[in-house]
Amino acid sequence: MINIKDYNQKQINLWVPKEIDFKKWKKRFKTTKPKTIKYKNKIVGFFEFDIEKKYIDCFYVKDSFQSKGVGNFMIKNIEKIAKQNSIKTISTHSSITAKSFF
Repeated sequence: MINIKDYNQKQINLWVPKEIDFKKWKKRFKTTKPKTIKYKNKIVGFFEFDIEKKYIDCFYVKDSFQSKGVGNFMIKNIEKIAKQNSIKTISTHSSITAKSFF
């Protein structure tokens, strides 16, 4: 994990639960409609953009693909979706590690 240096174990455990609530995620995905970015048929990034809340919820780029344009490509996709929905302002609660990107 790239951002492990910025957080303590308790915070990390909140992000990575021991059991996954699949019903909760399925319900969430109906609203956020996650988009994946693939390279050679492998997922190298994904994002969730909640149009109703005008909010980027999840935004992830695989560590070996960071600083290679994947994040910028994803942001451009989010901006396109926002424009199509007449959204002028987008928000997110970024991790400490990703703040400089946003």
